[in-house]
Amino acid sequence: MFLALNLRPPPLHFTPELAWVLEAAFGPSLAPHVTGGSPALRRKIAFELELAARIATRLGPQELVLALGVDESKNFVRQQLAVTARNRVLSSTIDLVVGLAREHAIPIALVKHAALLVTGRLTEGQRDARDVDVLVPPQRATELERALQARGFERLANRPQPHHLPGMRGPRNEVVEIHHALLGVQASVDAKSASFDELRESGALQSVHGFFVPCPELLAAHAIVHGLVQHASSPLDYLPSRVLADLVDLGGARGWDVACLHHYIRASTPREVAVAACELGTLLARGNAEHALLGRSEEARLLAHLVAASCDQDYREALKLTSVGVVGASARLRGLLRTAFLPTPNDLARGSLSRAPGSMRARLTQPFSAAGSLAKAIRAYLRLRQRTSRHG
Repeated sequence: MFLALNLRPPPLHFTPELAWVLEAAFGPSLAPHVTGGSPALRRKIAFELELAARIATRLGPQELVLALGVDESKNFVRQQLAVTARNRVLSSTIDLVVGLAREHAIPIALVKHAALLVTGRLTEGQRDARDVDVLVPPQRATELERALQARGFERLANRPQPHHLPGMRGPRNEVVEIHHALLGVQASVDAKSASFDELRESGALQSVHGFFVPCPELLAAHAIVHGLVQHASSPLDYLPSRVLADLVDLGGARGWDVACLHHYIRASTPREVAVAACELGTLLARGNAEHALLGRSEEARLLAHLVAASCDQDYREALKLTSVGVVGASARLRGLLRTAFLPTPNDLARGSLSRAPGSMRARLTQPFSAAGSLAKAIRAYLRLRQRTSRHG
């Protein structure tokens, strides 16, 4: 499938606890029929997969107590309340950003979590998020950034990315990311990313109350490429279970037009990845996942990957090798060494060894940090191979 070095996820054990979590988070019934297992293990799996708030929102307090008991259900409710509070901050931030865009006549589209929230695909408190992602025409991005600065937002120290400006942090610790392209999404044949204008002209953006949101197929496609491809080697930065949740919230049990969805990510994502992700989301939304996955090797393997990427530390570390391979990692290390010993004129003029991004000290320590991370990933990969060989 999409994993390099023949790195397969550990075999998935469909325990009663995992079956309950999947049914409670994604299934059609708000009273999961799965019985047996430990309430403590249900809670552990739900929190590792970042599904506790979603489950609490879907089931409600009474059903939680019946399934988990009073003590464990309190953990789910506390998580839901914390997520609800952060969602409310983001909702007011969305209103602010959309209002500023309207005031300055800047065309704007809400993407990712923000788009799901404003279209009612997500219930408040159902899923955590720490930032608001918006897409604007490239020539208007800095104008929106200045408007946010006038409202007390400050630019974060992280470096600008090819597809978005550095994040803007607000007075309540909320973050806005201003994208001028959706990385990995294609609106034309040769492009590696899609701009606001390209997506609007293609009909992929829908107008809602004076702003735009992507169509469901584009939202789902962007979730797949973002979570399963761009963050393949660093799943804790964007848990794969979020991709699954998006697919269920957007498509439900009705299924997907995979050809239409994959069209948006055809240059960045293998078709079999898109097919497996869409099919897995549909099967989980219909319920009884263990039975439904019988004979579906790609979907079962993807689910095993999603679970292991969140719950298995060795697998998570070994994934750092999958996106580049050992050769690619060596090339990256050589690049870091070259960067360290060929400082920029600004570095030489400043003569500073501060820890600021791009500083001499950061440049000098990067290669050693990269080498340490590579060695750690290789050790995890070897341990994982030993474990899988013992069980296989």
